[in-house]
Amino acid sequence: MEKRQRPLIAVMTNNDDDIYCFRRELIEALVNNGFDVLISCPYGPKFELMRDLEFIYDDPPIDRRGMSVRSDAALFVHYLKLLRRYRPDAILTYTSKPNIYAGIAAKLTRSPVIANITGLGSVLGKGKLVYDLVLMLYRFALSTAKCVMFQNEANMRLCEEKRIVRGKRRIIPGSGVNIKRFTVSPYPDGGDGKDGAPVVFNYIGRILHDKGIDDYIEAAKRIVGRYPA
Repeated sequence: MEKRQRPLIAVMTNNDDDIYCFRRELIEALVNNGFDVLISCPYGPKFELMRDLEFIYDDPPIDRRGMSVRSDAALFVHYLKLLRRYRPDAILTYTSKPNIYAGIAAKLTRSPVIANITGLGSVLGKGKLVYDLVLMLYRFALSTAKCVMFQNEANMRLCEEKRIVRGKRRIIPGSGVNIKRFTVSPYPDGGDGKDGAPVVFNYIGRILHDKGIDDYIEAAKRIVGRYPA
């Protein structure tokens, strides 16, 4: 177990974009309020933009979309060793595999955890066997969570119906984004969708129902109807 002077909060997720774009302000607030922060997230270029922050870094072996039992077992063992080493005072988990495997490790080490369900994962659409297995893992991982936060009502209703979450839970309005860092850009060349240069929206993502592609297509239809350019 690591010796330290200040309380330690662990932030565990699967992508450096998630840390930099959505959690940076949280991490800054924790540091400024007297906490040490442990970030467990695979290394990516966004960490180069966070060199001004002091934190303990951990690079977990996450295969984000893989279904290998061996790689997932290795990730769980990694989390278990990590939590036994640092014994954080609280753990914040984001995204599917950290929610599950760090959640289970937290349960076994009796570490307080708050889980943020940003989505239940596209793996739920891969057949009944995988679906039932994933829900069983979630049920075990979240059974001792101090609070589970959901970013949409459908996920929360499913977890309530399947008795995955029985304790405190709440809906939050997404991950949020700092509009001082990510500012609104004006439309190009005076275009506003009706006059001037055409406005082009470029979708970059996976064509999946649970990623909101249906909503994107419906929004596109409505926008083109009102703003033909």
